[in-house]
Amino acid sequence: MMVGTRERIAVIQVGDEQHLVGVTAHNINHLAKLEQPIVPGSNENSLKQTFAGILQQHKKMQGKNDD
Repeated sequence: MMVGTRERIAVIQVGDEQHLVGVTAHNINHLAKLEQPIVPGSNENSLKQTFAGILQQHKKMQGKNDD
């Protein structure tokens, strides 16, 4: 998913695990390990809703870690 002109957020599969990564022109950052994998072949609207939920959950967890 594009989040800027050169920035993206992607899900990558490593073995049996899926990870959320942020990609820029200069870096790749691990954002989170997905607790519930995204199933390939899901329709695009479903994936966007799933992704939005994962991103929202990650933001909440970041807020808790900053306290």
